[in-house]
Amino acid sequence: MTKFNNINQNKGEDIIEKHQEWMHQIITLSDTIPIKTKNHRDSIIKAELKFLKTNDSLLKLNKKRETVKN
Repeated sequence: MTKFNNINQNKGEDIIEKHQEWMHQIITLSDTIPIKTKNHRDSIIKAELKFLKTNDSLLKLNKKRETVKN
């Protein structure tokens, strides 16, 4: 009977340890997700700005070509 109690206690300790590790991982992820999301959003905004600048430059170039033709 004593051996059985030791096995149950060890199993219980293992479960508690796994739960603590899992909680630590969740806390760590919840701390880093906003940072990663902000970085991702910032990189998308930078790409959009670069696209808009390129588009604006192409429009200006086309206008210059049209004025030269006329």
